Amino acid sequence: MIKELLDGANALGACRKTDGIDTLDKLVALYESPQGREFCARHHYPSRRQWIRIREHWSREKLRERNIYVDEASVRCACNPGTVVAVGSKTCLHVTLNGAEEAQRIIAIRGAKVTICAENYAVYEIINDGTADVAITKDETAVQL
Repeated sequence: MIKELLDGANALGACRKTDGIDTLDKLVALYESPQGREFCARHHYPSRRQWIRIREHWSREKLRERNIYVDEASVRCACNPGTVVAVGSKTCLHVTLNGAEEAQRIIAIRGAKVTICAENYAVYEIINDGTADVAITKDETAVQL
């Protein structure tokens, strides 16, 4: 699966950062890097169908451990520092952000529905591919980048 995804990315002109990617954790780190996010957004990569194949290959549980939710209904997530990825029109994710330990990133793509509750100086960024439905409730201390 990794080789297939990287071959597809390379065919679209991905940079050499794909060299040496051989585990799910390395693949996720590449996806979450600034260059990876920019490349994937520009090319709408991976496609929704590929995300479903990723879920089938690695299982929902392995993806959940990495805060990746593909076509998951009614998921509640108290976000640890880092990135949350919501993929697919069947995904309905409620994310609670609390505190400013580290800026948090929510990537909402391929029609996902995401509700964000930010409070207590939470700092966050939302990346929306234009197909996701994102609703935000925040207190006066929370900051959206």
